[in-house]
Amino acid sequence: LDGRPIRVRHHADGDGMCAAIPVQHALENFIREVHTDSDAPRHLFKRLPSKAPFYEMEDVTRDLNFALEGRARHGQKLPFLLMLDNGSTEEDVPAYRNLAHYDIPIAVVDHHHPDPEAVEDLLDAHVNPYLYDEDYRITTGMMCVELARMIDPDLTDDLRHVPAVAGLSDRSKAEVMDDYVDLAEAEGYDPDHLRDVGEALDYAAHWLRFSSGETVVDDVLDVESEELSSAGARTVIGEDGAAGATGEVGTTDENEEDGDGPSRHEELVQFMAERAERDVEKQLDAVEPHVQHERLDSDAHLYTIDVDRFAHRFTYPAPGKTTGELHDRKVKETGEPVITIGYGPDFAVLRSDGVRLDIPQMVAELNEEVVGGGVSGGGHLVVGSIKFVKGMREEVIDSLVEKMADADIDEELSSTAPLDD
Repeated sequence: LDGRPIRVRHHADGDGMCAAIPVQHALENFIREVHTDSDAPRHLFKRLPSKAPFYEMEDVTRDLNFALEGRARHGQKLPFLLMLDNGSTEEDVPAYRNLAHYDIPIAVVDHHHPDPEAVEDLLDAHVNPYLYDEDYRITTGMMCVELARMIDPDLTDDLRHVPAVAGLSDRSKAEVMDDYVDLAEAEGYDPDHLRDVGEALDYAAHWLRFSSGETVVDDVLDVESEELSSAGARTVIGEDGAAGATGEVGTTDENEEDGDGPSRHEELVQFMAERAERDVEKQLDAVEPHVQHERLDSDAHLYTIDVDRFAHRFTYPAPGKTTGELHDRKVKETGEPVITIGYGPDFAVLRSDGVRLDIPQMVAELNEEVVGGGVSGGGHLVVGSIKFVKGMREEVIDSLVEKMADADIDEELSSTAPLDD
C-alpha cells in the first residue's frame, strides 16, 4: 500500500514452496489491484528460495545489496522481508542483525522449533505453531494457504489441494491431515497424486537450486497465476520430458476440453515423480551395503551411513533426502523405533521414528559438551541436521549417539510419510 517492495525468502523444499507460491499469487494479485502500472508485481515482489534451513549470511548480504542498489538506481524503498518455512531460530539472528541497520521490516511464518528469546526483538511479526501450543505438524504451507486466502479470497478454489501437498511433503501427522486430504480428493487429487506432487516439487527444487522456477513450479503445484491464466502461457514439456519455454498453448482446462489427453500438470508431475523415484532407488542401492546397524539401550534401531563416501554426490537425492529415504525403508522393514544418521565430513542429518529426540536441545548440549566441536543446527523433534568442524566429527557423532540412546521411546512421534497403507 505504501510502495515498499516485498521479498519472500522460503525454504527450498515441498512445504516451503507450498507456503510461498500461494502467498506470491495473492500478493501479486493485490499489487495489480493497488497499482496502475502493469509491471508493478514484477518490480515490487520477488520470491527467493533458500537451500539452508536458516537465513544465511551469504543470502542476506546478497538481498541487502540488491535492495540498496534498487534504492540508489530507481528510488525504491527498502523492502519488507517475509520469511516462510524458515527464520525462527537463533541461527537466523546474525542475518537479522545485519538488516537491523536499515529500514527493513521482517515477518516470519515458520513451523520449525523456534528460539523466541533470540529472534523476537528483531522481528515485526512472528507466527509459529509452537508459540500457540501446537507443533511442527501444522506446516508452514498449511498456514500460508490461509494467509493467501486472507489477502485474496478469490484464490480459495485454486488452493484447496495445497495444504495436503504441504503436509505430505513434510510428513505431517497432524489431526487435520485427513481433512486436508479429503478436501483435495473432492477437488480431484487422490492421495497418490498428492504424494507425487510433493515428490515432483522436491525434485524440481533440487535442480532449480537458487532459481525460483516460476512457471515450472506453478505447473507442478497446479496453481495458476492470474497473469498466465489471461495470457494462456504455460510451460512446454519437450519430447524428452524436460520443462522448456512458455508459449500460447492454452490453459490446462482448455487442453483437457480439447481431448488432448492428460493435463500438462499431470504429465509433468508423473515425469518428475518417476525420475525422482528412479534416482532414489539408484541411490539406496548404492548406500545399502555400507549402512551400519546397532541396537541402542532403549532397544531402538540405529542406522548410520557416511553419505559423503558411499552415496552419489552432486545429484538427486541430496544427503538429507538420501537419509530420509533410507530411514523410511528401515522403518518399514523393522516396524520398530528407528533412528537414522546420514553424515559427512562436517555435517549430520538426523531422522527418527518412535523415539523422542529433542534435536534443538541436543544441539545446545553438544555445543557445550564437545569442546571445539563448533556444533550448530536444529530442526524438529524427529527431523534435524547439525554442522560441526571436520576434525571433531568422531567426537560429535559419538556424543550424539549417546544422547539418542538415552531418549525415550514414543511411538506417536514419526518422520515417515503419513497416510501409509
